[in-house]
Amino acid sequence: MKRYRDRRTDQLGDALAKQMAREVKASDLTDAELFSFAGFDASAAERGGYSNYSYWMATLRAFFKNKVAVFFLIVMVALLAFTFIQPLLPGQLDPLTIHYGEDGRVLQNLKPGEQGFIFGTNEIGQDIWSRIWSGTRTSLFIGFTVACVEAVLGILMGVLWGYVRKLDFLFTELYNVFDNIPQTLVLILFSYIMNPGVDTIIFALCLTGWLGMARFIRNQIIIIRDRDYNLASRCLGVPTRRIVVKNLLPYLVSVITMRMALAIPSAIGNEVFVTYIGIGMPVDVPSLGNLIDTGRKLMTIPSLRYQLYFPVAILAVITISFYIIGNAFADAADPKSHNIILSVRDLDVNFTLRGQTLHAIRGVSLDVHQGESLAIVGESGSGKSVFVKTFMGLLDANGFIDGGSILYDGQDLTQYRDDKDWLKIRGREIAMVLQDPMTSLNPLKTIGAQIQEAVELHQGLKGPAAKQAVLEVLADVGIDDPERRYKQYPHEFSGGMRQRVVIAIAMACRPKILICDEPTTALDVTIQAQILDLIKTMQKKYHLTTVYITHDLGVVANVADRIAVMYAGDIVEVGTCDEVFYDPRHPYTWALLSSLPQLGVKGEDLYSIQGTPPNLFYEVKGDAFAPRNPQALKIDFLERPPFFQVSPTHKARTWLLDPRAPKVEPPEHIRALREKGVNRRDG
Repeated sequence: MKRYRDRRTDQLGDALAKQMAREVKASDLTDAELFSFAGFDASAAERGGYSNYSYWMATLRAFFKNKVAVFFLIVMVALLAFTFIQPLLPGQLDPLTIHYGEDGRVLQNLKPGEQGFIFGTNEIGQDIWSRIWSGTRTSLFIGFTVACVEAVLGILMGVLWGYVRKLDFLFTELYNVFDNIPQTLVLILFSYIMNPGVDTIIFALCLTGWLGMARFIRNQIIIIRDRDYNLASRCLGVPTRRIVVKNLLPYLVSVITMRMALAIPSAIGNEVFVTYIGIGMPVDVPSLGNLIDTGRKLMTIPSLRYQLYFPVAILAVITISFYIIGNAFADAADPKSHNIILSVRDLDVNFTLRGQTLHAIRGVSLDVHQGESLAIVGESGSGKSVFVKTFMGLLDANGFIDGGSILYDGQDLTQYRDDKDWLKIRGREIAMVLQDPMTSLNPLKTIGAQIQEAVELHQGLKGPAAKQAVLEVLADVGIDDPERRYKQYPHEFSGGMRQRVVIAIAMACRPKILICDEPTTALDVTIQAQILDLIKTMQKKYHLTTVYITHDLGVVANVADRIAVMYAGDIVEVGTCDEVFYDPRHPYTWALLSSLPQLGVKGEDLYSIQGTPPNLFYEVKGDAFAPRNPQALKIDFLERPPFFQVSPTHKARTWLLDPRAPKVEPPEHIRALREKGVNRRDG
């Protein structure tokens, strides 16, 4: 799915962009600028709220956070670069030349460094250093060629096999026949009947090697080919080629990458094997197989064993590097596991009130991804704030976690029992910005002292160094003249400036996750835009993961990469911003969007959700929204629906997505939004 970058500051005019990014002084602009039209572009305003999330950028960010994989990537790049530039370096010898001494004798089995030979010479006087790099080039050429051919054939045949239903039986039978023939046997057979060499090995390995790739792709295609977003594309007349390229193949990047990464060292290993047994590469062609075979023959001579060590070390580095790099990139490319920083599973939270138990959170599962902006939306009382407070151990005294897990950095936060444990998390790892800045600040302490307290506690700074850090963070959040403001009290600040101070306190802790609980509710509209812009700026600068709690869908459209819709203590729909806004699937999400004043029609009553949320003192049976849902099915009152996967990034908990359910059209407002989303995507 195409993602849109946030280009508001480029599209709304310089003066308007400055005004939204910070509090602009009138003295910064001339009279002509102050009273000129800022300029309005309808298409730019429409794009203003689109997410800056990019699948490929998220994949690269996730990969480069894996330090082990990055290290081996550097090692592999350096090895590949040196392998191919080595012949161009001055003083390099030909790997096939036999070297003679001044007395005319062959310089055989010289030790490393002797007579200028870096790795010495072999038993017929050839330079081992040049032969190792020449052999590495040959083996890498075989590995990369085989991997690329297997990928191309595997993708083509796998897509046909999985997408064209009529071919499934035929291809499955052919696969069963050819897959039972060992690849090693095919390699040995062709090495005997054809001239040994690079071409023979590549042909033999490619002949059946693509079957594994095709089988993996076929299995994944079958899983996702009939999902609603693919069926919708077919109904719209989208060509099959476009569906495969745009909808299916991106989902298979992790599988393809992993198979290719393993195919390269596997092909090199097969070349080494057939050469080792004497039927692979010709003796006069340097390859890792030839070098290892030569070294093996010298293992009985202790002084010459080193000739085996060099090619084995190169083979080990190639195999380990490609395995680790392939695994890491496959994990990073998997849309289901984009660098999960916090994972909630089956969480239950209860409160004891007047001798009764209130079930505030009911079996919620949700993943928070590194670097994303996640918005949790829902009516007041749906459990949003209670849910995120469990991340920091901030439940009221009568609240408790009754089941489930919250995994962060390999630890289950539900097992934390006292403040000593939670101090490792609060502020330092996860910080929170509350909705009312006036009550969040101590009226008896200067704002400098309040921020400095966080700096000293979490950054370990004292005295002048701590004060300097406070001044820097005040400047970061857009407060002018930090030195003077440092000494002022909260009542001397406006509402927007107080909220900036609250954000500064949170940022002084250097957290990894920033929770923003209704951060703009107490502010007027113009200040809201500035605060949201500030949070986005802080997120980019400090590489934060942000979680927004809000019932304002207008806020969500401007800040969220993903949206989780919450109702009666449960997550009912999760998807990207575009998916939830333009293709919502749960009736409650329909109702929330229909309630937006922007969708109202002049002269008609604004839409409102009938009824009230369920009483959570009692067990909720079936779908909690069923009593308020005009499209409710009988099963909605009997069984809690599971999550149905709409796309790799979109799922909803509603029986309407069950194949057995009757087709229900969403309300008119939602159909208009969906059509708008389709037109925008196709355009």
